[in-house]
Amino acid sequence: MAAPMKTISCHLKLRRTALNLISRHRYFSTTNRKEKGLVLGVYEGEDETLLTNAAEKFDNKVDKKLTNGLQLVKKKLKKGKSRTFYGLDGEFSTVTAVCIGKKGIGYNELEGLDEGRDQIRSAVASAVRQLRDIGETEVEVDPCGDAEAAAEGSVLSLHSYDELKSEDKRKPQVKVKCYTQFSQDRDKTSDLWTRGVYLAEGQLFASKLMEMPANKLTPTIFSQIVSERLSNTKKVSVTVRDTEWIKSQKMESFLCVAKGSDEPPVFLEMEYKGTNSSNSPVALVGKGVTFDSGGISIKPSASMDMMRADMGGAACVAGSLLAVARLNLPIYIKAFIPLCENMPSGNAVKPGDVVTARNGKTIQVDNTDAEGRLILADALCYADTFNPTAVLDMATLTGAIDVALGSAVTGKPRNQQTQQPSYMQPTKAARYRTKIRHLNNENLEPSRVPTAGNQCIKNRNFKRSQSVSNVKPGWQI
Repeated sequence: MAAPMKTISCHLKLRRTALNLISRHRYFSTTNRKEKGLVLGVYEGEDETLLTNAAEKFDNKVDKKLTNGLQLVKKKLKKGKSRTFYGLDGEFSTVTAVCIGKKGIGYNELEGLDEGRDQIRSAVASAVRQLRDIGETEVEVDPCGDAEAAAEGSVLSLHSYDELKSEDKRKPQVKVKCYTQFSQDRDKTSDLWTRGVYLAEGQLFASKLMEMPANKLTPTIFSQIVSERLSNTKKVSVTVRDTEWIKSQKMESFLCVAKGSDEPPVFLEMEYKGTNSSNSPVALVGKGVTFDSGGISIKPSASMDMMRADMGGAACVAGSLLAVARLNLPIYIKAFIPLCENMPSGNAVKPGDVVTARNGKTIQVDNTDAEGRLILADALCYADTFNPTAVLDMATLTGAIDVALGSAVTGKPRNQQTQQPSYMQPTKAARYRTKIRHLNNENLEPSRVPTAGNQCIKNRNFKRSQSVSNVKPGWQI
């Protein structure tokens, strides 16, 4: 019985060797390697090899070497999987063919997701990372029918927060650009690619801020970084408000959270004038707690280091404003970010304390770890003085939203006005994935969620999973 087992083992070894040779398929010597890679898209098919427009024309240019290489293995490429070839073309040292899923996939109404775009973005990202790991310093990417999605995936894939690491341990820098050699309209393709790059850069700016350690990103440092980054963009102005200004605005709800820390609070006010500023603005408000220990109601020590990212809402506001400015959108935006730390000390706010918000409402603090709604209450009241046409409130308020929806979608609580379909159309156009609960009015229960409109944050029936600041009375999530 040993002989058959030995034969099977030999066959497996031969198969692995063959697959390894195929993945490293060479047509000429690579001693003078150019370190320039190319990513090409392949559609998922049952029998035949389906290439994108750019991939098909490249394949014709190299006398079908790409198709022949893909067909050497009977197993077809599945979505997100790739194969890398060496020496197919004199211009590129490596060519990675990545499967971008089935052709013709579009917007999925049930999931609220443009699956075709998402497939391109994730597949291209995987291929670009693979070429970086091989050692390529320059990569050109097939637009795959959606240059914006391809650009966004490419740029996001190279993100690595390694600024605090030594030089030799950092990821190599890779230059990524669009492969437009066979594009019918190069100008349009380039414009879409640039748009995708700008969208990705806004996200990366937010990611960088969230990754930074709390001692490297105090409220003061946060305001400095954002001011410096946005100062290079047109039509954006940044105003940094200090403690005295905050006191003059009677933002006691905000100050009660900040006073437990030695780091002074900062109120960041930003403005983007992409159109006539005499019109009412769109207001962006972001929670900016640069470290949240929970205060006197202190959090468990496990994973407390993750609370350096409790300024995620503020980071998203800053990243959004950067992207809007780079895209030069015709819109008027006012952005407001209350920045502070939530720390325990002899000066910290205590459970049971009563403070007065900017609008004169009194708030009794039952749990000091509910600091997000306290600082947002004053920020929202201040934003309301500019008579905004809409208010977008971004914040990290509870992990329960992740339990309810998972990490693949974003919770988007809404009031009666934003229930209208016209408010959801921009969400769809932006390809922003959100999970929506459609509730009939007769099924709605009174909300127990503390908001800026409530006089007291004290309810013994209050559930932490409901801690979302911009849910209005009459809605329950």
